[in-house]
Amino acid sequence: MTFETFRALPFFSTFPEAILRHLYDLMEKKEYPEGFTVTREGDKGDSFFVVVSGELEVRKVINRETGEYKTLARIGEKEIFGEMAVFDQTPRSADVVSLTDVTLWRITVPYLKGLLQSDPAKGADFLMAMITLLISRLRSTSKTATVLAEAGQIVSKSPDLPTLTRALFELIVREIEGSDAAVFALYNWFNNEFNVVESTENESARTFPAVFDPSDPFVFRLTKSAEPILISGGLGYTGTISSLGTEGIFAEASSILAAPFWYGSNLFGFIVLANFLQKGAFTREHLVLLQGICNMVAPAMETFRYRSDEDARNRLLKAKGFAA
Repeated sequence: MTFETFRALPFFSTFPEAILRHLYDLMEKKEYPEGFTVTREGDKGDSFFVVVSGELEVRKVINRETGEYKTLARIGEKEIFGEMAVFDQTPRSADVVSLTDVTLWRITVPYLKGLLQSDPAKGADFLMAMITLLISRLRSTSKTATVLAEAGQIVSKSPDLPTLTRALFELIVREIEGSDAAVFALYNWFNNEFNVVESTENESARTFPAVFDPSDPFVFRLTKSAEPILISGGLGYTGTISSLGTEGIFAEASSILAAPFWYGSNLFGFIVLANFLQKGAFTREHLVLLQGICNMVAPAMETFRYRSDEDARNRLLKAKGFAA
């Protein structure tokens, strides 16, 4: 990373050049392969990182032996992480794992403290920028908690699947801003298709079909994984090179945020938010929020499907003259 690129990073954009040059001189380049744990929960917090290239995931481990964890955030190019070490140097609160090969710049706290002590005025500017970043992240976390709580209320109060999907779709479109088109589709177990149950077509004037074929390239890729997808700039999936020319109905979208609804080994459907006019319409915070909603709602979909199957069996028995 050149100094000019470093200076252009959003976090450092307002820093005086003198302090930026000092920070730049303190940075240590680190390269890690996909799947590498850059920081582990419980480790000493003695540095923070700037992402030069690649993508990472912040994980709260639930059971390290079984590999069970909860995704807290996604971190990408030009973002920083581990910054709490600057303030308290307490043990890391979560794992940070590379989702792709990554290149990072690492700045250790001891070196940074030397800078703060040698020039208190510049140090104060740096700390104020850090505090501003932390406040922004706290606000984002607070909003996520509020939206997930509302999703939980929708799940608990919905008497049937149509009510659930309608209310959930309205919540997602309202709270995840940036889409000019959105679609919610449920898997039809009998004919192996995805039926569109909710959709919006706004400024883009795109009209979605009533049914999605599982062989549609985008739908196929989305539903073969339990992971959400973020596309920014029409260049491909985050962390994966792909050609949008083969992505079916969403081929012309400039930005896409999508997630499947999986519970265990059962797929229930998917939701896609798209912007056909604007690049970078969605963020990694949006990605984590959508994934959290899908993970919360999928068990309820399983329950409603079971009830639907049970009702169908009872109707069949009744039609054949048997008691339900």
